[in-house]
Amino acid sequence: IDETGLLAEIFTGAAAKSRSLAARVADTAAAHGARFLDTGPDVIASPVDGLHLTAEAHGVLAGHLTPIVAEILPPPKET
Repeated sequence: IDETGLLAEIFTGAAAKSRSLAARVADTAAAHGARFLDTGPDVIASPVDGLHLTAEAHGVLAGHLTPIVAEILPPPKET
């Protein structure tokens, strides 16, 4: 979350909180043997509202997720 654009006033103080969230979620995931992918440094919120992702940011997110999903899913069956 970034305090910018249409929702800046609503999210006052949220930027700092959202940046500290990754470490907490990473600790919880580790405690439960789950994966955690911190995309915060690479996936930036839209300047329009500071919350939603741009098309470019969705592409960056997909780039991070694709190898993980490929590792988890079985290879496609040959037809």
